[in-house]
Amino acid sequence: MNTQMNTRVHTQKNRTVSHETELRRYIYIIGIVIAILLISFTVSLFFSTKNAQAAANKQSITYTSVRIAEGESLWSIAETNCSDGDVISYIDEIKALNDLHTDDLKAGSYLIVPVQTYL
Repeated sequence: MNTQMNTRVHTQKNRTVSHETELRRYIYIIGIVIAILLISFTVSLFFSTKNAQAAANKQSITYTSVRIAEGESLWSIAETNCSDGDVISYIDEIKALNDLHTDDLKAGSYLIVPVQTYL
């Protein structure tokens, strides 16, 4: 009888250990699934942000001719036509397009200036 009781206790102990092991496996698997989901979400969020930025940065650059009025400067022309706010770079681009080596402009002459439009 004592042997049967020891066997029952031992069997119950093995079942308890078995249940604890199963529970640990279950928690481990759930942890792995959650980690995979978080990584997938992070990666998809990263790429969707990159795609949105690329779409926002699509721009078309065309060129137009501007007649220089009396008293106008490269700065005033750049402020009027520059769409991204970087006036100094825009002035450098105007100078390169028109082969200007100084900032001096002659009223009545024309400049080629870039016009940026976002698609």
